[in-house]
Amino acid sequence: NSSSCKVILMTGTPDLLKSILNHSILQRRDFNSIDIYTKCNHIFPENVFLFGDKQKLVEVLARQISNGRRMVYFANTIESIARLIKALKDYGVKEEEIGISFSDKTKNNLFSKELIEKMKKTHDLLITEERIPADIKIFITTSKNKEGINILDDDIRVIISESIEKSTLIQMAGRVRKKLNALFVLYASEPH
Repeated sequence: NSSSCKVILMTGTPDLLKSILNHSILQRRDFNSIDIYTKCNHIFPENVFLFGDKQKLVEVLARQISNGRRMVYFANTIESIARLIKALKDYGVKEEEIGISFSDKTKNNLFSKELIEKMKKTHDLLITEERIPADIKIFITTSKNKEGINILDDDIRVIISESIEKSTLIQMAGRVRKKLNALFVLYASEPH
């Protein structure tokens, strides 16, 4: 409520802020830090699985989807999303069970018309109800959805990430606001 406040920095991963702000800034009188980290609800995965082989990971995901499990997959690139969809379909996952989300509309041509149409509906439901459509078993997105959204679906308990950065993994795991059973990390993905 201060009229003299010029900048507000807020994060769920405070290590990033501390690395940006040097010690002299943190000691200034006109700098106020409020740390409510310990009062916040934190989401920690019960299990973390590391994969170096994307083909093996795709096989595991396809098996989980065929068993009715739902999940969110964070890809590093839109092209990676397209390759993942092809690989999942090769393992029998139906396109109707897949949802996608990304920002660069020039890449829409990499996907079917149906997936692009479903992307808009999924985006709208995430905004209005903080949920992913129930028919989507695997929601594949880029960093577009790594921060600032909640996914309140009770049956989404698995996150997969192509990123290996600690702060990014924390942000991604925090999207699922219920219990998180597993975090799969594909440590050998491009561009790593």
